Amino acid sequence: MDEQHDSTSNDELYVHHSFTADKGQNPLRVDKFLFNFLEDTSRSRIQKAADAESIHVNGLPVKSNYKVKAGDTVELVWRIRRAIRRLFQKTFRWICCTVMSTLLS
Repeated sequence: MDEQHDSTSNDELYVHHSFTADKGQNPLRVDKFLFNFLEDTSRSRIQKAADAESIHVNGLPVKSNYKVKAGDTVELVWRIRRAIRRLFQKTFRWICCTVMSTLLS
């Protein structure tokens, strides 16, 4: 196992959304299933989340073409360490831009 994969697999997961398929649920692609529940998002965004292994069914990451069946628990998860790093990077960029803007004005 390479070092990069090792570090991301050790990240703690935070469940952002969780849905359980009803008993009568016909098999449906997970991207379409989630699109029915999530407002203000697109299927392509959901597919990107699946590519990033942020969509889990019954505790395991799945691809966007996974067919959700009755009783499946579908979760949209975040890797906490990765989310904090992104937040820090965005905040740092904003601070740098603000400081530079102030210095140049």
